[in-house]
Amino acid sequence: MKGRIELVSYQQAKLDVERLVNEFSALSLKDRKSYNEAATRQQFILPLFEALGWNTRNAREVAPEENVSRGRVDFAFRLNGVPRFFLETKRVHEDLDDPRWANQAITYSWLKGVTWAVLSNFEELKIFNAEWQETIPARAIFKHLHWEEYLENFDELMLLSKEAVLAGVIDREAEKVGKKIKKTAVDKKLFQDLATWRHELFRHLRPYNPLWSVKQVDEAVQRILNRLIFIRTVEDRLIEEQRLIPLLREWESKGHKGNLVTNLSELFRELNDSYNSGLFAPHFSENAESEPAPYIKIIEGLHELPGGYGFYDFSAIGADVLGTIYEQYLGYIAQNPDATEVVSKRGKRKQQGIFYTPRFVVKYIVQNTLGRMLEKGGLDFALNIKVLDPACGSGSFLLEAFDVLDNFVAHERGEIIGENPKADADRRKHILANNLYGVDLDTQAVEITKLNLWLRSVANREHLPHLPNIRQGNSLVDDKDLAGDTAFSWKREFPEIFEKGGFDIVIGNPPYGMLQPHNADRRLLEYLNANFKVASFKIDIFHLFMEKCLDIARNNSYIGLIVPNTFITNVYTDKLRNMITDECKILEIAVSSEQLFPDAEVNNAIIVLQKENEAGGRQANSIAVALNVDELFLTNDQSSASYRHTIRQEDLILLSSGSWNIKLSDQSVSLFRRIQDNSDPLASIAKVNRGLITGDRDKYISKSPKSEKWLPIITGTDVNRYFIEPAKEYVYFEKPPNAGGTWNPKVHLSSKIVVRQIGYYPIASYDENPYCVTGNIFTIKPVELYAPHYILGILNSKFTQWLWQLLYGDFKAIFPELKGIYLEQFPIRHIDFDSQTNKAHHDNMVKMVQQMLVLQKDLMIAETMLEDRRHKLKQEVELLDAQIDLLVYELYGLSDDEIALIEANG
Repeated sequence: MKGRIELVSYQQAKLDVERLVNEFSALSLKDRKSYNEAATRQQFILPLFEALGWNTRNAREVAPEENVSRGRVDFAFRLNGVPRFFLETKRVHEDLDDPRWANQAITYSWLKGVTWAVLSNFEELKIFNAEWQETIPARAIFKHLHWEEYLENFDELMLLSKEAVLAGVIDREAEKVGKKIKKTAVDKKLFQDLATWRHELFRHLRPYNPLWSVKQVDEAVQRILNRLIFIRTVEDRLIEEQRLIPLLREWESKGHKGNLVTNLSELFRELNDSYNSGLFAPHFSENAESEPAPYIKIIEGLHELPGGYGFYDFSAIGADVLGTIYEQYLGYIAQNPDATEVVSKRGKRKQQGIFYTPRFVVKYIVQNTLGRMLEKGGLDFALNIKVLDPACGSGSFLLEAFDVLDNFVAHERGEIIGENPKADADRRKHILANNLYGVDLDTQAVEITKLNLWLRSVANREHLPHLPNIRQGNSLVDDKDLAGDTAFSWKREFPEIFEKGGFDIVIGNPPYGMLQPHNADRRLLEYLNANFKVASFKIDIFHLFMEKCLDIARNNSYIGLIVPNTFITNVYTDKLRNMITDECKILEIAVSSEQLFPDAEVNNAIIVLQKENEAGGRQANSIAVALNVDELFLTNDQSSASYRHTIRQEDLILLSSGSWNIKLSDQSVSLFRRIQDNSDPLASIAKVNRGLITGDRDKYISKSPKSEKWLPIITGTDVNRYFIEPAKEYVYFEKPPNAGGTWNPKVHLSSKIVVRQIGYYPIASYDENPYCVTGNIFTIKPVELYAPHYILGILNSKFTQWLWQLLYGDFKAIFPELKGIYLEQFPIRHIDFDSQTNKAHHDNMVKMVQQMLVLQKDLMIAETMLEDRRHKLKQEVELLDAQIDLLVYELYGLSDDEIALIEANG
């Protein structure tokens, strides 16, 4: 454990805990019994967590939970705004074995979607795993410490230190306990219940109401569920008395006389008078013919909690958990006119590139857009900020924006949230009606966004706004012939916004997906090409959304999006990149090497922009770059230099492809410029080709030759540094009609450099056999005086490994790929063949690389040699490799410090 603690001194923490233990030990039994819960918390429990590295005076790290839940706990311990565990405190001598306290802590943590719950009266400290499926709460205990054991078992106590929680140590320690059965997470459990209830309702309403269309049945189902969830939430927040269970029990006590649906409708009428938001307005679903069974199942199910601990507490289920639930819930809809069942449309939403955004990403984007703007003004300024999500889904970005605005306005007014329900309601009604805007193509998404905003804002039994600014529409298409009723004109729908130039904040996670002739209407493609500057032969929906966001944002506005990172480097997105740099200051770019969305098959980038009309302001702008989103969000200090570097915007495009060189920093730009000045692009001294692509491997590739037209072929995995595995397959060397790559026999059937396509940097060798090569190999043939061995030595050097990852490195952690255009651009040190020194360097490189090719070939067959001979060969290879690297450093004129930098990263 000691080696893992970096940010707080292990020994200092132990000394601080020892001081607390001694102080507690000095108290008499009578004195201890005199401590109430508040005194115990302030004098012992919170100082204990201070010793473990938590800043208990910083509400962003350790915050009391809002008093909105009957089963709430005392404190949430957060990192980057996300709760990592909850703490329930009790007075000294309180019996922690009372199952009520464990039940309270575990249930609350589970409802919040948090793994760990801590219960302490300082005399004892219990850590529970809220995910373990145990009917008896005590069995969910992970660690149990007595105050006299705090020092003896200090490493166990340190599992709750900020640094250990940050590093995930407690989660790894829990895995050592063994494979315990886990409860279904609250989001999955409630989603499963919602899907079941939706299915049951649909199955009953469809045959009982034959005049309703499938769309109407689906609308009725959603309206019923939305209303019941709203009621359960206001019940649990104590805004309403219990309404649903008493209504059900009264109906049952009367022998099921009367119509349960009618009784519910009467309740809806009453609530409409109270809240007047549109949610409870008269709706055709109230006239539904149905058996009472599905309604009974839903009402009772909305109260049940698995594990036997109690009931669902909707006041404790956070907006982020509900957002996850509802994004999954959006994946269910009936899809054909004769349907009697609910069919999943999750695949459709996945196909359309629609995924729920992780909470930490949402918070980061909102804080770096809306948060920046709020720094510029006071109360009146904040009350007039217009925030838009043009693909709002279940409303996660708007919910976070709501929270940020609510906190800011309350602070500016000197109000404490939760203290005055009337003030809370007035403040929140203004924000909902005036600050937040959302559009989505999916009707269900629009309704769920509204529901989420109502749930987040309701503070008392008062009217809620109708949310007219949350609308259904096609954010990209304003043509009724193409989009029907969803055609959406931004300027017509929100004229008051565009009278002032556009939105102040545009945020979101736009959908992605290629639109091509095989999957999109020809007229739609023509429309997009005519109306979007970034539309090209490869149209991706998220490119169009990015252009639309720029178009509808005013000057000096902020734009924050999470999108696939392909737009940063792909050749066909040059128009989009140019549009961004021509219209905006790029404030932040953060890329991820891992997939942030479990079901998505893309790697992502977060980009934060500010619209800027002045070219000088854009060029002088300094961009903050984070190359690993995952590392960035492991710490609260998001400005940490260990995760970031900066680059001037005018230095962003140094390559002829127009790709953004976000791995370059202000420090490395000057070095790269010097390298460029003394080098030639590889394409100017050699021909680069991609190997052949058959389009039908079974037909064109064989393990043995079938005639003289079948030639030996190698694939990328056969290519190693300075060595090629013998060909194991043969290709029928007649170009098929739909083949790709290069089929020119002059390329394949001659000596050449071969470079593996898959890799973080070039891995190359020299093919003298010669072999045909597949499409996951690039070939290089010099066309001037340069010898292939000179180029090969540079490509296989540590210098190239470093420079390639700096300039062209693929952001993918798995199967990164080299691109031919980058090979063509790679700077090969220029040789003046009229210069004796230059020519000597060239010839020396050729000689060493030729030696290396021989040595590597010998090493590959060294398995049959004696151990001493193999060891000697390896030493010769390592020595020659180092000599080649030194020559490359000399060729490029690198200083000792620059060489040390490369060696450290090699």
